[in-house]
Amino acid sequence: MAKITIIPLNHLYHRLRRMAPYVAGVAGIIFLLVHGRGQADRWAAFGHLLRPSDPWLWIGSLLLAGGNWMLRIGQWKAAVGRYHPLGWKNAACQQLKSFAWSAFTPASGGEWPGKRWFYSNPRGVFRAVSYQQFSQMAVTLLMGLVALQNGIWLWGSAAAVPPVLRARKMPAGKIRYGMQLAGFALLRYLLFAGMMLWLLHRVHPGTSPALLARHTALYYLWSSLMPLAFGWDIPVKGSVGLWQFGPLGYNAPEVAAVVLWMWFWNTLLPVLAGQILLWTRKKCGYV
Repeated sequence: MAKITIIPLNHLYHRLRRMAPYVAGVAGIIFLLVHGRGQADRWAAFGHLLRPSDPWLWIGSLLLAGGNWMLRIGQWKAAVGRYHPLGWKNAACQQLKSFAWSAFTPASGGEWPGKRWFYSNPRGVFRAVSYQQFSQMAVTLLMGLVALQNGIWLWGSAAAVPPVLRARKMPAGKIRYGMQLAGFALLRYLLFAGMMLWLLHRVHPGTSPALLARHTALYYLWSSLMPLAFGWDIPVKGSVGLWQFGPLGYNAPEVAAVVLWMWFWNTLLPVLAGQILLWTRKKCGYV
């Protein structure tokens, strides 16, 4: 009787988990349309909100998004290098290829099985992917939690106590490894969060950068907790962005323009690059 009950519940859970990103996407579309009603003139000027004819917009976006992805490749090289030494060329190939197929899975879950395929002996690869993903999530959550509080130094110091106490009992090699991944994660966060802050400031130059930085940290905190799927993440992030930046004077078309521009540089272009590698380059290192 227990098996009969558990099996249907497992099927229901997996079905709900698969449907969650698409339900969230539809909800995001509805949220944007409802809050964007009555702004038909602004939606018509959607393509000009960020002034795409401005060369500095393209140069700045290329440098920030490119820097983010160089750090992500270095992050993977450092994470897996503990188990399998890897050069920059193969690290870039593995990261872009795995991102190209994992982008179509919720929370980039496809990177766990995907990166194992590059190794005939996948010892430690699963742990390396976990360390890479969890270090980035930890930085995102920590920055968001700090933004929720007024006593930044107090809460930041309190959050650092458990890792410091645990680190005292760890071997020096593991501490260096963890610090290296945390450093990559923090630098990546500063680049992609900085890119969004820069774009938002271009739309409303009069908004306080400090206030925008706090709301940007909260935006990434809430976005990281949402179920996402490729393409469907745009309305989800757009609705979260409108909810977060709306009180600062941003309307639906403005937030949608910023989110779409971020998605173009940080998601779509890397997915296309990974797809090209999947079609043209069969090997990325050991396999």
